[in-house]
Amino acid sequence: MYWQYQTILFEFQKDGLLGDKYIDDEEVENVLNEQGKSGWELVNVSPVEEGLLAFLKKEIKPVAKPVRVKPSAAPAAGSGNKPETRQASDQVHVQDQELLRRPDKKRKMNIARGDDDLIGGIKIS
Repeated sequence: MYWQYQTILFEFQKDGLLGDKYIDDEEVENVLNEQGKSGWELVNVSPVEEGLLAFLKKEIKPVAKPVRVKPSAAPAAGSGNKPETRQASDQVHVQDQELLRRPDKKRKMNIARGDDDLIGGIKIS
């Protein structure tokens, strides 16, 4: 699952020149309801010097590439999965594994070139 995050600052309002600071409940409720209708979920609220900081998240659906499957492929014996589903799932797993290996491959290439003092893209001397 992939997530997109957003923060919203609800600033304190002041009641008159010397009045107390307060948060406008109706504004908070209206904004959060609008965000909820757009698919955002409130995760946390933290008090900060300026008011309240709200943290929201929303699921991002990854764009899957279409997978072509030979029509003659038959599911394995005892498997309830369709071959298309199993192959698509396997392809996504392989893509995830490749993404995880990329930084390691880059590090190994730097070591092979003699850049073994390169950490996270920063040269340590």
